[in-house]
Amino acid sequence: MKTYGVGVFGIGWVAGEHVRAYAINPHMEVKALASRRKASAQAKKDELGLDCDILDDFKSLLRRDDIDIIDICSPNFLHAEEAIAAAEAGKHVVIEKPICMNLKELKDVRDAIVKAKVIAINLIMLRPPLIPPEELGVDQIGVRSDAGSTRFPHNSN
Repeated sequence: MKTYGVGVFGIGWVAGEHVRAYAINPHMEVKALASRRKASAQAKKDELGLDCDILDDFKSLLRRDDIDIIDICSPNFLHAEEAIAAAEAGKHVVIEKPICMNLKELKDVRDAIVKAKVIAINLIMLRPPLIPPEELGVDQIGVRSDAGSTRFPHNSN
């Protein structure tokens, strides 16, 4: 089975947890950590004992041929823009919650993912979603990809 190269953008606590998960998956290899503050990425690399590149911008991840998956852990307001750019670059996307800040952004992300035929995963939140499900029209938001249907599940508790 193929090993997928991963680039992680936005290096904070949650990015470290994602990287730990990739480290125990034999089909994943973290190729680069990227942060606007290069020192943060270097510190996380050192903390986790990684053998990967350190970058200081998102676009550098997109240009890498050895990166198949972009893991977006940046500030929430950047998620939609970065997910769209990653999809347009042909990269699969892991998006830390929330996917976006409003319904228009969500639809734009969905459209980019469908058009690029990439796979996107949003880490499930265990609290009410930013956008109420009735506002989303959840039954209309599902995304088709080569891997099948993707849904944006939520916990309404």
